[in-house]
Amino acid sequence: GILRRGLAYERADAAVVTNIGADHFGDFGITALADMAKIKAVVWDGVRPGGKRIANAGCAVSREHLATHHPDLVGHADWILFGRDEPLLLAHIAAGGEAWSVAGDVIRHHARGATHAVLAASAVPATFSGAARHNVDNALAAAALGAALGASDAHIAAALVGFGRSPDDNAGRLERHTLDERTILLDFGHNPHGVRSLLPIVESLLSRTPGARLMVVTGQAGDRGDADLADLAAAIMELGPARVAIRPMRGYERGRAPGEVESILGAALARLGLPEGDNVLVADELDALGSGLAWSRPGDLILVLVHIQRAEVRAWLDARRTTKM
Repeated sequence: GILRRGLAYERADAAVVTNIGADHFGDFGITALADMAKIKAVVWDGVRPGGKRIANAGCAVSREHLATHHPDLVGHADWILFGRDEPLLLAHIAAGGEAWSVAGDVIRHHARGATHAVLAASAVPATFSGAARHNVDNALAAAALGAALGASDAHIAAALVGFGRSPDDNAGRLERHTLDERTILLDFGHNPHGVRSLLPIVESLLSRTPGARLMVVTGQAGDRGDADLADLAAAIMELGPARVAIRPMRGYERGRAPGEVESILGAALARLGLPEGDNVLVADELDALGSGLAWSRPGDLILVLVHIQRAEVRAWLDARRTTKM
């Protein structure tokens, strides 16, 4: 988006880079994670003098970028770091720098030489009682951004505790529904990094019902290489699905022939051991949900990845008297 259209602002009071993963390789000459880091770091270039640049100390790619391009950031007032117990984060705190961290289940704010316990990470609904580690990181990033804009720790805690209770708080991101005693989880996870972040949530949901099974619905845009599609299939298989439904993403072929992406994904899943009868093609998300309900049993989980038919799926769920979590 930055390379297609540039930044959407001239100056910002604060900017955060959350994480950097392998995706979109081949677009606009991006061939490595270091390229991606350089592009995402453009948001920091738009921060006004005296504003705050917020960085993820838990992201190895970000740390490498910072070491090269911002070697003097430790302890600097213009930077807020977030993470866990990474050496960079600890050094920044020790030098008097501002940071947000999590230790055990406690989100903490380090500022002006003091450390304040703000709230329990598991109290943030979007973290699925702490199982969604990536949303714990996102909570830290949001807290840092709020603090940079002048919000108090109390207001930040109240906002985080109130976020994620409704499916509409972050539509299409860990959006959970129940229907006929099945759990339906909608998420925009569209690359291996994003899919793997769902593993602890999937395990947590499946553990609630002995013998519960997982069905994954997936698709991908055509501007990913064959190796990228194979990597996505491998990440999906790490979730332990009993069934995978592959759907076309009409309008996102981006140079591929119709059906080409689905064929590559299906072949990759088959190579990884998914039985032919559980490696199915569907027309779209609604078809996938319908077939998923017919296949599934009470307690099963249906995970819909790269969820793009939001309005249609919501209407489909509402029409079936969905109970929203």
